[in-house]
Amino acid sequence: MTLIYETKLPDAVGEFCQRNDIGEMPKDAIADFRRRHRIRLMATFDAEHRDIFHLGDNDIYVDFKREHERRSESDLNTMQAELRDILGVEICLKTGEQMSNWLVVAFYPAQLMYAERN
Repeated sequence: MTLIYETKLPDAVGEFCQRNDIGEMPKDAIADFRRRHRIRLMATFDAEHRDIFHLGDNDIYVDFKREHERRSESDLNTMQAELRDILGVEICLKTGEQMSNWLVVAFYPAQLMYAERN
């Protein structure tokens, strides 16, 4: 699957910012977070998808650069706390292992927060 790099914030990201009273997504801090944790893709979910799939308001999906890369529960908790501090709101970090593949595919590419250029 080829991902398209988004230069503007998709609707789901704008909704995420509005819902959490975030004026502008802290792109530099998120880019640094993604580099350090080798994250290839980060996405959030719009209201319709959250309702359909019973997701929380601030669930954020991450996909790692290496296919099938796993992180310990402790590492994921640390990453979640760090991203919470960057965004200034409570979030729940989700990985492919925590979500079914068909659900993740349903979100490409409309809700991308950031994706690596191929």
